[in-house]
Amino acid sequence: MLGLGAGAFAQSDKFDLVIKGGEVLDPGQKLRARRDVGIKNAVIAALEPDIADARAKQLLDAKGKLVLPGLVDMHAHVYPQVSALGLPADELVPYTATRPT
Repeated sequence: MLGLGAGAFAQSDKFDLVIKGGEVLDPGQKLRARRDVGIKNAVIAALEPDIADARAKQLLDAKGKLVLPGLVDMHAHVYPQVSALGLPADELVPYTATRPT
C-alpha cells in the first residue's frame, strides 16, 4: 500500500487527501492497524498513526471502516458501446483509482 517514503514529503506539505482513522489491512506488509493514509498526486505518500487534519486539502473519515489496497469490483460493466451501462474503464481509471508505486 505504501508508495512513497516520508523523507520525500516535507511536514509542511499538504496531502490532496487524507483518509483518517480507518483500520488498514495490507497483507503485503503484514499490517493490520489503525492508520491515516496520506495521498498526494494519486500516490500513497504516507501511512502514519496520525496525520494532522491541517495537512489535508480534503479529509475522508474512515473510522470504523476497513482501508485496504487492491480490491477490484469483479462485477463491473466495462464494455462501452455495447450497452447503456457500459463504462470506458481505460479512460476512467486514472481519475477514480489510486496507484501504488
